[in-house]
Amino acid sequence: MKETSVNRVLYGSSFVRDSVSEDIFEDERQPDTSYTSMITDRISKYQLMTRLSKLSRLATNKVAYAQAYPRGGLKSFLNAVLYSMPENVTIKTSSNVKKILKEDGKATGVATDNDSYTSDIVVYTGFMKSLPELIGLPHDFTEKLSRIEQTLSLTIWLGLSEKMKEFDYTGSEVWFKDGAYWAMPISNYDACIAPKGKQLVGFTFVIGDKNNIEGEKKRALDLILRAVPGIEKRIEMTHYQVTIPEKAAVTINGYFAGPRSPVPNLYLAGTDTDNRSMGVTRAGYSVLELLKAMKEDKKL
Repeated sequence: MKETSVNRVLYGSSFVRDSVSEDIFEDERQPDTSYTSMITDRISKYQLMTRLSKLSRLATNKVAYAQAYPRGGLKSFLNAVLYSMPENVTIKTSSNVKKILKEDGKATGVATDNDSYTSDIVVYTGFMKSLPELIGLPHDFTEKLSRIEQTLSLTIWLGLSEKMKEFDYTGSEVWFKDGAYWAMPISNYDACIAPKGKQLVGFTFVIGDKNNIEGEKKRALDLILRAVPGIEKRIEMTHYQVTIPEKAAVTINGYFAGPRSPVPNLYLAGTDTDNRSMGVTRAGYSVLELLKAMKEDKKL
């Protein structure tokens, strides 16, 4: 928490938003109104609405609408991506990229264990901290990448035999007493994610990467049992998941790479290139910034 910026907390709670109406600068001026005065008037009105909106959110703190989960689970999100691909796209799996090829200072393709592929553009979506292992980069950029902060997490998924009043909400809840976890009743978003009349809840913990994982699992489950009395009688399924959920944590001195690398034709995307929001939403933001950069560079 000592490394978390206030800005991140305000964005995460939707007290501050980074969206501006797309039509705020549309030319709707009257014939006798100057363009400058029209823009000034528009900005003043927007700032007033923004202030009122912020005060309202601070007073009510109803922010569950800022969180979502895809119907059918994350698999439906993957299916939608695959469905959007044109027929001439080939997806290769089990091909570990060992090197990003470079010629005349520009990215020209990738090399795997057994093959190499040339291309006009390379988009890298792996861990940005690992990028220097794949291609030579300027020292200053490599130094910036080393500042990326990562957090190891443990998620315990519990399948409950019935719905519990403690999880009768849409959104997420943070529990602090005796230890911290982030709880989200996923099946409240889509009842099909759990069998009829039952409930799926995920509890996420931050753990140290040097800690004993099995010990962390036991400690975390014990905390859940203490925090939610009676839950142990309703547990039908338990699944442990150890991941780095976002490839970069938003910290005061942390770094996010952005969509452009210092190597021409090598572009970047992922949750360590854009610091807005979290999870799939942040990944989506990074793709939008990637497309924007490629269009500006005349690559699309």
